[in-house]
Amino acid sequence: MPRLRYRIFSALALSGTVLALLLTGEQLALLTSWLPWPQGATVSGYSHVDKLMHAGMFAVCGYFIVLGWLTRNLQILPFFLGLLALGGSTEWLQGAIPGRSADVWDVVADAAGAAAGVALGLYLLRHHASPG
Repeated sequence: MPRLRYRIFSALALSGTVLALLLTGEQLALLTSWLPWPQGATVSGYSHVDKLMHAGMFAVCGYFIVLGWLTRNLQILPFFLGLLALGGSTEWLQGAIPGRSADVWDVVADAAGAAAGVALGLYLLRHHASPG
């Protein structure tokens, strides 16, 4: 039963990630207006908050995918490559969305987050009880 729960969480995480990445600029500003930092927070003109959000969303996806779908017969590489493709394609689509722009560093943040989530999930599978 726990594996099914992780599969549901992975589907919800992926759906939420795609939705968040494909919002218009105006919708995204409204959604993030409650966050505790100033809008457009930057370090030397570099928007770190955006990159942290990308990495965080993909880390959650990678983590739940590992716990929900990885088995001895099923390798993680196709799932990880799928997350990379998702990050690249949503970033490409953002170029056509009003108020959004495509940024290669967002794809890098997506990949780093996915790798961190996958690594954490693999660590937990190897060092703790199986999720189901």
